Amino acid sequence: MGYFRAYFILALSFSILGPVSAQILPEPPGPYLPKDEEAVKDLQTFGEGDRLTAVYYFYWYRYRDACIEGICNPQFSRSHIEFATGSFEKSGPSSALTDTPVDLKEMDLTDPAWHRAQIERIASASIDIILPVFWGVPGRYDENGHYQSVWSKVGMEAFAEAMTELKNEGKTVPKVGMFFDTSTLSFESSFNRDNPDAKIDLTASNGKTQ
Repeated sequence: MGYFRAYFILALSFSILGPVSAQILPEPPGPYLPKDEEAVKDLQTFGEGDRLTAVYYFYWYRYRDACIEGICNPQFSRSHIEFATGSFEKSGPSSALTDTPVDLKEMDLTDPAWHRAQIERIASASIDIILPVFWGVPGRYDENGHYQSVWSKVGMEAFAEAMTELKNEGKTVPKVGMFFDTSTLSFESSFNRDNPDAKIDLTASNGKTQ
């Protein structure tokens, strides 16, 4: 059996464009962190020297209508399947996919059953770790916020439901790791009323609270 070793390098790009005044941040989305040693002591993990295969998991696809969590916007129609009409091709939408899957019309980031099918396929390929992309802005998904990223929240909720269902059935599932796309930080500037052109500085106290 062949083994593949994957190395992932997280690169952060910092941009300091001047002082950024404090923002009122929303509450965390749930009571998930921090976990103490007692809470995690029985969790199974990998050991040094283990040969592992990991895969990125992009789940931002939705073939159905243009509404997610009551917010309707053309950007959600054929989400990440077709470019929005007129944005790239004046004659109409063009494909945003490199490869077109056979179950294209079933792709739906909001559907736990769709996520379950993807997880089962990943598990059947003996992949050890799945890294779902997170591209959200916690607590800011209403129409006055960065609603374009609501797919990240809704998709993760559906993914978690599918994982829980499989575990409760005693099925073998991959471990899940964090894949935080730091490009999402560039969109935080729209929430800074005093410095609309400022970028998040992760070396400053304000940036560390994001």
